Amino acid sequence: MPSSTPSPTPSGGPAPGPSSASRVGAPRSAWRPDRKIALLYVAYVLAHVGFHLCARFFEVDTGVSVWYPPVGLALALATMTGWRCAPLVLAVNLYSALVQTPGPITWTDWVLPGLFTLIYVGAGGAVHRWFGPVPQPTRPAPAAALIGTYLAAVAVAAVAGAAVVLAAGYTPVERFAVLTFHWWMGDLTGMLTVVPLCLVHVAPRLFQPAASSPRRWTRRQIWEIVAQACSLVGALVVVHGFGYLHPHQAYYLSFVPLVWICLRHGLPGATIAVFALTMGSLLSLSFTRAPAVLVTDLVLFEIALAVIGLGLGATVTRRARAETDRSRLLAILEASPDFVCTAALDGRVLYQNLALQRLRGDAPGQPPADRQLVDLHCPWAAERITREGIPIALAEGAWHGETALRLRDGGEIPVLELILVHRDDAGRAVMLSSVARDISSQKQAERARLESERSLLQAQKLDSLRVLAGGIAHDFNNLLTVVLGHATMTRLELAADSPAEKAVHQIELAALRAADLCRQMLAYSGRNQLATEPLDLTTIVEETGDLLRVSISKKCRLQLELSRALPPVQGDATQLSQIAMNLVINASDASEERGGLILLRTGLCDADATYLADACFVQSPAPGPYVYLEVTDHGCGMSPEVRRRIFEPFFTTKFTGHGLGLSAVLGIVRAHGGGIKVDSAPGRGTTFRVLLPIAAGAARPRPDKLAATTAWRGSGRALVVDDEESVREIACRMLRHFGFEPIAAADGREALELFRAAPGAFALVLLDLSMPVMDGRETFEEIFRLDPTTPVLLMSGYNKTGAPDSFDDPRLSGVVQKPFETATLGRALRDAWDNDLRRVA
Repeated sequence: MPSSTPSPTPSGGPAPGPSSASRVGAPRSAWRPDRKIALLYVAYVLAHVGFHLCARFFEVDTGVSVWYPPVGLALALATMTGWRCAPLVLAVNLYSALVQTPGPITWTDWVLPGLFTLIYVGAGGAVHRWFGPVPQPTRPAPAAALIGTYLAAVAVAAVAGAAVVLAAGYTPVERFAVLTFHWWMGDLTGMLTVVPLCLVHVAPRLFQPAASSPRRWTRRQIWEIVAQACSLVGALVVVHGFGYLHPHQAYYLSFVPLVWICLRHGLPGATIAVFALTMGSLLSLSFTRAPAVLVTDLVLFEIALAVIGLGLGATVTRRARAETDRSRLLAILEASPDFVCTAALDGRVLYQNLALQRLRGDAPGQPPADRQLVDLHCPWAAERITREGIPIALAEGAWHGETALRLRDGGEIPVLELILVHRDDAGRAVMLSSVARDISSQKQAERARLESERSLLQAQKLDSLRVLAGGIAHDFNNLLTVVLGHATMTRLELAADSPAEKAVHQIELAALRAADLCRQMLAYSGRNQLATEPLDLTTIVEETGDLLRVSISKKCRLQLELSRALPPVQGDATQLSQIAMNLVINASDASEERGGLILLRTGLCDADATYLADACFVQSPAPGPYVYLEVTDHGCGMSPEVRRRIFEPFFTTKFTGHGLGLSAVLGIVRAHGGGIKVDSAPGRGTTFRVLLPIAAGAARPRPDKLAATTAWRGSGRALVVDDEESVREIACRMLRHFGFEPIAAADGREALELFRAAPGAFALVLLDLSMPVMDGRETFEEIFRLDPTTPVLLMSGYNKTGAPDSFDDPRLSGVVQKPFETATLGRALRDAWDNDLRRVA
């Protein structure tokens, strides 16, 4: 029965056994492993009995034959099945000694079978344990261990057997050496003829059926095999059939067909040829009754013939397998998308696979033509492998790193390259191999990943900015409402020639500019929508000029060179003012150490495709006329590395900078369909030129934000609801200016109490959006439920389209965006007053 622990194979894995065969699901027609083993045992018994009888025809001494094949059978069986066959081998040996051998039974008939079983099963079982049931050593040391084990077993058995016979008194002491030699010679011929035959032809079919599929012979091969068989028979006839050739050592003629067969069929053919030559020679000697000296010479020759034939056959088989493996690997290399080449130690390319040939534009099969390994690489990669790759590979055996291969047209592709060193048996480096894998897609994916991460980071930062902008908009706008409201009311109450009028005017300008900045912040936060209209760029810059001058460093001087009668541009006045503000402040920061002139210009230019090629546009711009805004400074300038990153959000070279100024400029310019050009170098300053497309139609005149309020007056009670006392006070002051009687409430709950007390007594309600206790939404809904005809004006840091969704409500009579001046509130009040359903009715 098979053992429970499978024996290791040459590769170290378990030998094929019953369990493994059943697991892989062998077909129904395949033999089960236990049946195979049983049939192998039966075949062994029959062959042993038959060969034991045949060996008696070749005896040269008492019980000693020049060819004893049962030795080979025992070794082969133990090699294929392991030590578990020992009881069967012992039983068959005892049968041969006790039954098949004539004469009386002595103690030697019991000792010798046990001794030979121990030696041959022990040797075969050791080989089975080391190499598995089909030994196929591929390296010199394992092959030497395999052959040495078999030869040692034969030698030990010969010495031990002769010693037992000598101890039994069957031979004198002086014949011990001769008996040992004859014994060794017979066992060796039996081992050399039977063991290779069994291990080459029988073992693979039993234990490796998948690797030993039946071969289909062509008609030409069949005729060649017939010719080889005839040559074997002919050699035997010539050597042994003509007596006059015996003195001339004609045995060497047997090498002719043997070499032919070994070269054509390798080890399988060699085993059959050796067996046939050995058996033919022994039968010839038996029938011709040749003298003992001739028998010994012939047997020794046959031993040499077997060793040479088997060695030659094994070499041919190994080389054929190596050639098959080489062809298989070559086919894999040719089909591989990786770029593979081999080179001599001097860098001369010896081989390049099909992928590399296609990359270089070479014809398939074209030799490298004295091409060097470095010639395949772009200059920087060639320098790297020369300086780093090849030396490290020679020192450590391999090197891998990122390089680039050069295309035929001069381009390059990034690759991940592995350089290997091949060494001979003495350890000397003889050749280099390079395997390069195209990583263009990985590089592209990595760039996309980094870009995605940068976009995600930018989105997170912008989201934080939006949260920040939305969070501070209410408080900031409340403060500006108070400042701007009191300033406009104060100016209205001053005489036209009052000395304080100019100062109040500057307060109003600053408050309006701060309000524009707040609205810009809300636009970044996504809570404000900015409308565009045809505008005159020069007028926008002029309105911002005073604020620009007070915003720059004291070491700098701002000079305006503004062109008149420019074509209009389609844009938002606040955004365009923001562009001018950000670029001038950036120029001031860059010139802070040196100081100097900051030049702000507007004009009209005719841009061609070459001029627009290096401008930052959201899409390919069309050549033609553009209105430009240009800011030039004489500061420190920028390096190319900094220039590539200046428009990245949150990138800044200033210690206190936030990195949003230029990214905001680029965003606004692109939103207007324009572009921006940058000219800068370290030490010579920077010029930013913003290009804006020309709009159709004429520019609309800019409304005067400080125009006097109209003479319009309302009447009645007005409910003012805001949680900031200062805002309530200025709102009440403005309402009194317009003829209303204001009543203030600090939150929505107080406002509802006042409104419920007299629902129809209020001409309108001025309601803040963000309040504690009860916010503007809840207050509005309740007021509308109590009296849907009362006009409600919403005060908010957002315009109507930018307010939260729940307040984009047509029921509102209007939205007054904080901060607001008196005139703005007056217009909103008049619109609500004119649209009052109660009054219209």
